[in-house]
Amino acid sequence: MKYRHLRFFRSVKDSTVWLQAASRMDSWGDSTDEWRGLAPMSSHTECFPTTYGVPNIYQAAAEDAIPDAQRRQVDTDEHDKVVAGMHAIKAAFNHFSDDNLADCLELLSLYTKPARKFAWEEEDIKRLYGRGTGVGASVEVAAQQSQGLPVGKVGDKFMCLPHADEEDTFLIGIIRAVCRNRDGDNGVKMQWFALPAGHNVCKYTSTYKAILPSDTR
Repeated sequence: MKYRHLRFFRSVKDSTVWLQAASRMDSWGDSTDEWRGLAPMSSHTECFPTTYGVPNIYQAAAEDAIPDAQRRQVDTDEHDKVVAGMHAIKAAFNHFSDDNLADCLELLSLYTKPARKFAWEEEDIKRLYGRGTGVGASVEVAAQQSQGLPVGKVGDKFMCLPHADEEDTFLIGIIRAVCRNRDGDNGVKMQWFALPAGHNVCKYTSTYKAILPSDTR
């Protein structure tokens, strides 16, 4: 209960997934409530020791490695008072139905029941995440996906930043072929497009022209 506000994001520094926490629900503009890691004197917490901090939910579930739900210590006297309070509300208000009471008591029972196990169905995990990064793919594709890199397909389009000393705001590239580079790794042949020269050219509405052959790596 120490932290009320959590955020996950990919670090610009090393591309891993970071978790940061704040004490209040809205720390915007509050210099006393800095975003920080869960451990004392830490700037962030890396939750998963996998490639780029992305968990393999399918593998963890298959190996029964996902821990049970966490439970707080229960003050039984206080818990009994809350349960009695629910019954008192039922007796005092006609519109507080039997179903309402049952729902509230079911929630309260979570404090005293054994911690629940991870209950997602295997088929649901496959539907949401697949069987994990790179599973079922070729060795080359799996290695690329495990590093968080896209796998190029013919016809895929990319908007890319040019070098800092170039005048273009961005370049548009289309993958024309998938191949191997000189090191034997997967690569692609790109065709690049840029705006034609001129003062009346609009980077949003004007037609981009090919500036390199279609077989440029």
